[in-house]
Amino acid sequence: THFSATIHDVAKSVNVLERRYQPSLKLRLPYTFGPMNILSPFDPICSRSVNLLRIFPPKTKRNRKGKRAPEIYVHSEVLHMEPGVDTFAIATTIRVVLIRLRKDTT
Repeated sequence: THFSATIHDVAKSVNVLERRYQPSLKLRLPYTFGPMNILSPFDPICSRSVNLLRIFPPKTKRNRKGKRAPEIYVHSEVLHMEPGVDTFAIATTIRVVLIRLRKDTT
C-alpha cells in the first residue's frame, strides 16, 4: 500500500493534462451616458471606448470662463486590421479619435 501511494503521488504531480492557468483578468468598465445624461444600455465596446477617452483627455482650449465644453460619447467601432491589434475609432461631440491597442498574448 505504501508503494502504490507513492506511485499515486508521483502520477498526480506529473499529470500533463492538468495545467495551471493564470486567473482571468477582470476589468471594471464604466457606465456610458449619452446626451442629457441618459444611461445607455451596456456594451463592452462602448464602455472600453469611454475608458480610453478618460485615459486620453482632449487637448482643447478653455473658453473665457475657464470651463471646457463637455465631451459626450457618440459612437465607436473596433477595427481588426492586424492580428493581435484592435483599432478603436471613437467619435465624440468634440473629436474623432483612433486608438490602437495591442492584445496581450500571455
